[in-house]
Amino acid sequence: MALDGKVAVVTGANSGIGEAIATELAASGARLLLVARDEQRLDAVRQAALAAGAGACEALAVDVAAPGASAEIVRAALRLGEGIDVLVPCAGIFNPESIWETSIDNFDAVLGINVRAPYELILHARPHLRREASIVLISSILGSVGFPSASAYSASKGAIEMLVRCLARELAEREIRINAIAPGIIKTAINRDAIDGDPKYAAWLLERIPLGHIGAPEQVAPTVTFLASRAASYITGAVIAVDGGWVAE
Repeated sequence: MALDGKVAVVTGANSGIGEAIATELAASGARLLLVARDEQRLDAVRQAALAAGAGACEALAVDVAAPGASAEIVRAALRLGEGIDVLVPCAGIFNPESIWETSIDNFDAVLGINVRAPYELILHARPHLRREASIVLISSILGSVGFPSASAYSASKGAIEMLVRCLARELAEREIRINAIAPGIIKTAINRDAIDGDPKYAAWLLERIPLGHIGAPEQVAPTVTFLASRAASYITGAVIAVDGGWVAE
């Protein structure tokens, strides 16, 4: 699954699954552009990526939902090479609110970052995607199963999965592949306090995971590297669950 010399872009790269993906791609020899809002944390991930074996690594501190951000990301990526080989829009938010407490502003914010921003980035990257490039989007098991207080987030992930299926048909003429991964319950900074601080909630989650444990970002990232590589050259339009068996129920 070597990616030596390939130019790869990872947004949301400063923590959690995004950071693990960046490290995995680096270990495969990719030339990386890492994107996130936290400049200090992003620089630490950049140093780790270089130590892991990245052919080159640059960092760009920007909010992916800000006006002009997608164009800025593409310009920065092209400084690493003549085109883009791997695009992983991983930045996302999960802001759980029930229908009784939420607002349309929350819905717009979640859909804006989780759906609009990746789509806009693909639009700006489109002229620079090399033949046989790979796009990997981030869905979730909540794109296919219901979960309390997650209607906006689940709607955003269902949208991502349909984008993958539709764009796979359109991008195939240039031999560009697009797939998604759908992580299950992965312990990150977003949910660590809820899982560690509420034994009943943790037990409820574990009851639904056939493999019997909550996942780690490092268990998700290799699937992205696989999909980005020539090893997955005949896979497009797929959504791969990385969830310990949750959706197999």
